[in-house]
Amino acid sequence: MPVPEMAPGLSGDAPGPSGDAPGPSGDTPGPSGVAPGPAGASPSTIVVSPDLAPSDFHLFGPLKRHLGGMAFETEDDLISELRNWFDNIDVDFFRVGINSLLSRCQKCIDLHGDYVEK
Repeated sequence: MPVPEMAPGLSGDAPGPSGDAPGPSGDTPGPSGVAPGPAGASPSTIVVSPDLAPSDFHLFGPLKRHLGGMAFETEDDLISELRNWFDNIDVDFFRVGINSLLSRCQKCIDLHGDYVEK
């Protein structure tokens, strides 16, 4: 399985935040300014996973169900359908998703970045 691409600034080559203050976990940042990850992983082994984006749980499931089975002849047709879908979502859909971010982020923090299921 190929290793996912690293986020900018996590390779150890790019400059990180300035200062030697401990990060949120209390770890002191390394040379790149990034604190070691779970179990002492070095910044060169830390990857940013799209699985950890809390918005995925709330937004992409309903969007996938809406688009399921549709075929688009052009990219513009897809963009038009996406705009139509977003324009017609009730404001409460977004309110619920935003209100759930805090608890979802806390779960990720409590699990030291491990995968969080809904």
